[in-house]
Amino acid sequence: YWYHPHPHGYSEGQVQGGAAGALIVEGIQNVNTSLANLPQRLFVIRDQLLPDSESNDANIPAWDISLNYVPIPYPNYPPATVETPPGEQEFWRVLNAAADTILNVQYIVNGVPQPVQVVAIDGYPIGAGEAGAPQSETETSLLLPPGARAEFVVTTPNLGDQAQLVTQYWNTGPDGDYDPARPIANIVAQSTAQANAVRLPAVVRTQKVTRFADLDEETPVAQRTLQFSEVLQDPSNPNSPTTFFITPVGQTPTAYYATEPPNIIVHQGTVEDWTIQNTAFEDHIFHIHQLHFQVLAINGQPVDDPAIRDTMDIPYWSGAGAYPSATLRMDFRDTSIIGTFVYHCHILNHEDGGMMGTIQVLPAGAGTSTTLSASATDVNVNSGITLTATVTPATTGGPTPTGTVQFAEDGADIDSPVTVSGGQATLTTTLTASGNHSFTALYSGDANYDESSSAALDVGAEDFSLSTAAATIAQPGQSGTAAITVTGSTNFTGAISFTCALPNSLTQAACFVNPGTITGSGQVNLTVNTTPPHALIPPLVGLPPIGSGRGVLLSLVALLLLALVLGIPKRPWRFSVLLSLGTLAVLLFAASCGGGSNSASNPGTPAGNYSVVVTGISGSGSTQIQHTVVVPLTIQ
Repeated sequence: YWYHPHPHGYSEGQVQGGAAGALIVEGIQNVNTSLANLPQRLFVIRDQLLPDSESNDANIPAWDISLNYVPIPYPNYPPATVETPPGEQEFWRVLNAAADTILNVQYIVNGVPQPVQVVAIDGYPIGAGEAGAPQSETETSLLLPPGARAEFVVTTPNLGDQAQLVTQYWNTGPDGDYDPARPIANIVAQSTAQANAVRLPAVVRTQKVTRFADLDEETPVAQRTLQFSEVLQDPSNPNSPTTFFITPVGQTPTAYYATEPPNIIVHQGTVEDWTIQNTAFEDHIFHIHQLHFQVLAINGQPVDDPAIRDTMDIPYWSGAGAYPSATLRMDFRDTSIIGTFVYHCHILNHEDGGMMGTIQVLPAGAGTSTTLSASATDVNVNSGITLTATVTPATTGGPTPTGTVQFAEDGADIDSPVTVSGGQATLTTTLTASGNHSFTALYSGDANYDESSSAALDVGAEDFSLSTAAATIAQPGQSGTAAITVTGSTNFTGAISFTCALPNSLTQAACFVNPGTITGSGQVNLTVNTTPPHALIPPLVGLPPIGSGRGVLLSLVALLLLALVLGIPKRPWRFSVLLSLGTLAVLLFAASCGGGSNSASNPGTPAGNYSVVVTGISGSGSTQIQHTVVVPLTIQ
């Protein structure tokens, strides 16, 4: 284990200044007797600020490191020296006491990573409390985020071997620190080194550790999801300070402040499963005080990890796909953890920036059971359902349960927790995705009662889909059809109305869907009619169409004549004016009729490739379901 000051907002600087140390609880040889009498070594790795002289170098690490106060500075990284006897087993304890640096440790001999036997992680022996469980794991690298510890057995190099303890490069993400590969120590075999070894004692009595025993076999009373997230204080400035959050899903992300109420309330004597997600573009380190956890799954895939931990790296999100995650079984069974304590990111720069929350462990209460019902178990997509959680105490005669219920859909929390009133909590939600959905309700417990989770309740969301094949029309003037297949989900029985739309470039054509409405699954047909090339038909009496340019001109002349007739006074020259205008009208009429010919033609619907959109709509208003399918159409 280890210790360090924890003043929120200042932890990073104090730890980097050296205010930290290792704390060894002796007796591991009594739990794992194979370790008795082995020479032991303690390695404390810290990080610290780089000198100002290196600040303009683009290749510098985010921080320098040291081993047992021996600096290993950039750029040459001169390693510390550790003298060992040749070819013997030793027990090494490694503590990453860095504030921010992630280590990926390897023991290398003559350029080859060596297998080491890991016997404890984060202060807890591998396999302790598990009958017949292996007591070690063979590894060739150990990821140690800030705050993590590992204890393992190595075989020291032979005389003349080139051996090193190193950290490999670790990609912390585009927004993260640069943690490069660098040596930590040269391991030098010396025939005289044995005399200086400090050994583990002999076995006093064999012991079985029980605190976290059989954790993976316990039944969790609750499942929660927590998310790491962060935001620039000035989104327009990528170099502005960042605010960091760790938030139970369903709550509003809030930077930690010392007087805030607990984010999570649990009861002693229970276990819970927490899924920790990272939504940021840099790694974050989940760490919790007072207890350990077991890793059950990584990114939703089950893992068989015998280690019991209190610190876990959650890799950065790439920006696409699911958030990286780890599902952890949290152990609240020990009576000594009653009280309030913190969980946080153990990159202390992030913790100081707000990435911390509090948890309150109440004394064990009376048991409860939570049941979940829904207003319907089969609805169309976009329809609402009302969920009701009922909390029932295991014993009668007590007070009515209070507290809150967190509803979840497919493992993701829905909105904020709902207050329990009269032993019930209700929530109305809308199903926006088709298929079967699993709903659960988590009762938080209160001062009198333990938390409990409901069994999953399945609700179906019904929908339909459209599919089709391409259509071809041999030549303009013909019709083409395409079958549209309507596939409804198992219980979809809604009426669907259809429309079609031609692209703007598909002129002198029309489309329709037959039948225009069906119920449930089935088939409809899209028909597209086209126009063949054809001759233009001239006007019946040679007059231009009223809307043509010549027709407009003649209309204007006629109006002018009428105005003159009505408005010109009776004068001797009135006849001359009328005669001139009449002549002009005749000439214009002749001109307008001239050029009319049966030789002009209309090309009809143009050939080419088109996309016709067919739309199916079921329901109306907020519950409407609408889908489209694109029918490729070729007119040859």
